[in-house]
Amino acid sequence: MRRRIIGDIHGNDDGLVGLLAAVGLTEDEEVISVGSRVARGPGDAAVPTFFLTRKNARGGEGPALL
Repeated sequence: MRRRIIGDIHGNDDGLVGLLAAVGLTEDEEVISVGSRVARGPGDAAVPTFFLTRKNARGGEGPALL
């Protein structure tokens, strides 16, 4: 399984979606968040929802939690 590792999203849901589209993320690839997922951004609710609802997504410390 291919992994995409992303750091310090800081609630930037538009940036997250744009980045994943730019790299051509597929459903079978894993997305791993290292660093801050929320705080300071307009998508503080949308970013955790993405990680909680995507099959192959998790935070660097384990399953994505708020």
